[in-house]
Amino acid sequence: MGFKQCQRHSGSLTQVWVELSKEQIQWTGSGGSPKLWRSSEYSSSAFCSECGSTIGAIDDKPTLALALGTFDLPNCKGFIPQSHSYISNLPKWWRIDHLKTCDQFNTNRLKYLTILAG
Repeated sequence: MGFKQCQRHSGSLTQVWVELSKEQIQWTGSGGSPKLWRSSEYSSSAFCSECGSTIGAIDDKPTLALALGTFDLPNCKGFIPQSHSYISNLPKWWRIDHLKTCDQFNTNRLKYLTILAG
């Protein structure tokens, strides 16, 4: 997703995404798999089928970008951010911490959830 797509999807200036491969995810909630809306040439926005809350983005590639707020344990060690993306689009008043920055999406596929992978 591009910067503006993430803003529209989240309804916020910024979004914290947790990236995983599709094999690492099992949908267990009462709503089952999320509802999808095709939001770009390569990705679909995912929403809870019961309440409509943002869940994340499901790419055509074997990648999911899930909103951090959808997890029950957001303070888990595996959820520590590695970098900020699209920093040139942030408002001038936005403060950036010590993390690495890049002006586009971090193509190294952030390794937030090694804890869930194994």
